[in-house]
Amino acid sequence: MTEASVFQTVPLRKIARLLSGGTPSKAEPSYWRGPIPWLTPKDMGK
Repeated sequence: MTEASVFQTVPLRKIARLLSGGTPSKAEPSYWRGPIPWLTPKDMGK
């Protein structure tokens, strides 16, 4: 089975609620270890 047959490509807006704004402070660990999966542009790669 190839990867293409296992995974479907969909736009992020179909599977996530995207919000824009400032990145939360990394000095506050509770922002990063909570229920919200934060992503930065660096996390998304090229």
